[in-house]
Amino acid sequence: MLEFGDGSQSVEVFKHSATVNIGTTNLPNIVFGLICGSLPPPKQKSPNAILGLGVGVNDDYPSLPKQLLVGFLKLIEKNIFALYLKPKSPGSLIRKGELLLGGGDQTLYDGPLEFVPTLSEGPWMVHLRALQPENGEAITVAGSTILDTGSNYIFIPHRKMSETMKSVEDATAEVVGEPFHFEYDRKWGIWKVDCSYREFLPSLYFILSASSDDVVLRITNENYIAETTDHCYLLVMISPVQHWIMPDFMLVGHYLEFHPDDKKVGIGKLQSKGGCVDLNRSLFNPAGSLFNVHR
Repeated sequence: MLEFGDGSQSVEVFKHSATVNIGTTNLPNIVFGLICGSLPPPKQKSPNAILGLGVGVNDDYPSLPKQLLVGFLKLIEKNIFALYLKPKSPGSLIRKGELLLGGGDQTLYDGPLEFVPTLSEGPWMVHLRALQPENGEAITVAGSTILDTGSNYIFIPHRKMSETMKSVEDATAEVVGEPFHFEYDRKWGIWKVDCSYREFLPSLYFILSASSDDVVLRITNENYIAETTDHCYLLVMISPVQHWIMPDFMLVGHYLEFHPDDKKVGIGKLQSKGGCVDLNRSLFNPAGSLFNVHR
């Protein structure tokens, strides 16, 4: 039985192999796990499919990049992959981006990449020195965070949640010029906010530690606040574990390049120019040994 990192569900799988299609490329004999049971059951919550890009911890289920490195096809030359998402276009609900397998693309980001070392062989865990809400008090972390592109929420350890929420509230109050507080919904475990205040909430600066200097990942209010028909709420939850978890929307406006063999992650600011496509429409570019699109 495999448990999701946020504790939301667990699944039972069995080993299988088949041809996998990515864009226009057929990948034969790819090994993966098929779900044969889940808690809660599918009628209550449908289990999520996961593309295996993490550092392998089970030799029976090697990551997709590792499988593409071996065999008679040997479709990629390096155990490196990269991801990015562009901000939503005006009037659009869809973020577009790209998944690159087998290497990176220097034309996608400004300046040289800044690398942070990973801390474990399991998830993509790095050292988080602090969180700095714009115009707010910095929250000292001196701990670890997982760069989890499969998560949809910022997960904050319980011991740091009150301090973090207060800093964000104070930063918002500073901008609007009046007291400001979130409303906590105990039923759903979320922090609600009047949508009219959404634009005044601060950007969040996650300060990651590297060998030479800090590396900063900025998440804007457009990306960590969701909107429903009658209210807005923060995409923030109490972490089920002792460390922080940074979610998929950390990719918005950023280019992240993962180097599992060298145990590091490169981070760069995404260039604003150039085309982009939906991740689900990525194509194969044999010349560059990358699963990407021709921009």
